[in-house]
Amino acid sequence: MPLSATRQDQNPPSADVILSFDVEVWADGWGAIDEKIQSAFNRRIYGHSREHGAGLQGALRILAEHQLHAVFFVEPLFAARVGESYLSEIVELILRHGQEIQLHIHPEWAYELRTSQLAGFDMPRRTRNIADLDVAAQDAVLKLAIELLGRAGAPRPIAFRAGSYAFRRSTLSVLAANGLQYDSSLNVSNTNSGTDLGDQRQTRVAEIDQVVEVPIAQIVSSFGKPRQAQIGSSGLSELKHLIRLAARTGAGPTVIVSHNNEMTHRVTGVPDEFVLRRFRGLCQWLAANPQFRTTGFSELDPGAHIGRAVPELRNAHIANVLRNVEQYWRQRRYY
Repeated sequence: MPLSATRQDQNPPSADVILSFDVEVWADGWGAIDEKIQSAFNRRIYGHSREHGAGLQGALRILAEHQLHAVFFVEPLFAARVGESYLSEIVELILRHGQEIQLHIHPEWAYELRTSQLAGFDMPRRTRNIADLDVAAQDAVLKLAIELLGRAGAPRPIAFRAGSYAFRRSTLSVLAANGLQYDSSLNVSNTNSGTDLGDQRQTRVAEIDQVVEVPIAQIVSSFGKPRQAQIGSSGLSELKHLIRLAARTGAGPTVIVSHNNEMTHRVTGVPDEFVLRRFRGLCQWLAANPQFRTTGFSELDPGAHIGRAVPELRNAHIANVLRNVEQYWRQRRYY
């Protein structure tokens, strides 16, 4: 059977695709945050230009051009440290483009708040893993993050992604207690992601502790090493093959990851033409193939997906080689 339906097919196989962006702001280190935050914010959110940069608004512009839906997991804790106007600007930009906002948390910022908004909770060290916090601290961090998003003008989130994908089962219970219905943190190629889920740590949509886990799609290279499906680290051919595989096999949603500054150079903010061309090409292809539906968690029917496998692309040898060649030249060009 071919990997994709031909244009002559009357009813080509369909698939749901979740284009997800983790939206994060960092101040280039933990010293002199207040002095560095404005320039770091501009570079990470807008890139080299507020009008024409390839940061967050660049991704939003390309999605709008092709009338595609995406999910933006926004990290709000930074705003409690540096000022909520930054978060309001992010939320307004995403909502103005008609896209979906969900919740992302980096507990590194929670450590910055240990003597103010999160005083009294056990935060012995700065950690990337929300589950390194006890359940009471996880709950407090989550409540503060939801409150910050709401004050910035975002609808109450129903889906969550942990910073660095690093969560534990206790995190899911905290999500459920706070009314979140979905988690999309599970990345089976990341050794810190959901390590205590036991036999439920697999690429399959599942209900765990009253939360629907929607794992990130995976690409397994010719050498057998899996990695998450990500705009910045996967080839366009690999991503197309992955989505075709999902359609052919009746898989659950194909969750693809990106970040707000993934199409820019991490230091200068100038457009990374390799990733920019890759994302634009993917959007053009999705728009030309409407059987591959871009959707979000606000539109997802969990009953239609629970129990379905999330696609893992294997044996796409030519696509793997093309990706490796392109990434080599990208590194030479930018890094």
